[in-house]
Amino acid sequence: MSAETSDEVVTFVRMDPVRNPYAPGAGQRPPELAGRTRQLDAFDVVLERVARGRPERSVMLTGLRGVGKTVLLNQLRSAAIGRGWGTGKIEARPDQDLRRPLSSALHMAVREIAPSHRDPERVENFLGVLKSFALRATADKGMRERWQPGIDAPAVKGRADSGDIEIDLVELLLDASSLARDVGVGIALFIDEMQDLSPADVSAICGACHELSQDAAPLIVVGVKSQGVVYDGRRVTPRGVMRSEPPASPPR
Repeated sequence: MSAETSDEVVTFVRMDPVRNPYAPGAGQRPPELAGRTRQLDAFDVVLERVARGRPERSVMLTGLRGVGKTVLLNQLRSAAIGRGWGTGKIEARPDQDLRRPLSSALHMAVREIAPSHRDPERVENFLGVLKSFALRATADKGMRERWQPGIDAPAVKGRADSGDIEIDLVELLLDASSLARDVGVGIALFIDEMQDLSPADVSAICGACHELSQDAAPLIVVGVKSQGVVYDGRRVTPRGVMRSEPPASPPR
């Protein structure tokens, strides 16, 4: 159709709805991930250094809403999967304790690398530790309200089950990284909407990342957080975490 003005004729072309590249929706990947080369290349360096046993920091992506942080997070996860890493993803919620979703994500990651491990008993022992960690999420609930994690292994007592999230998370992630080291790969945990975690959970994650980095452990955490979020009036210092900020414009 045409619109006539005094000087020119402007022609409008109707977009084919099937071929239309515009895909509205949070986290949906656009046809081309433009303007993210720096972040993708930096993450490839992280993966390669970890694969070579070099100490490396976990990654925090920060930025305003709508700039494509979740899309980039998913792309980074694809890069880790492409290298044979075990991966798991969490979407944080303000009303949920960290133990439950993290247990599910780590369980998924370990299941991906377990078939390559030569010692099934070691894998089962770790799954028992993971189950004990997970059960602490509802330890103070009645029997009807207690959550039972879908981990097919008996709970192992005395490791990652103290009830102190900072202690338990360090022990759990170091044990998981040891399994990955046996196989010669890494584990990456991806956390979306990290600003919705409690200050205690964020502090525990940062502390665990610091320990993992010092140990040159093959396990990293990749988090996404909206810019400018303050936890209970204070900022949490990201020890052992490398920050990266995507460009302000969304990927095209």
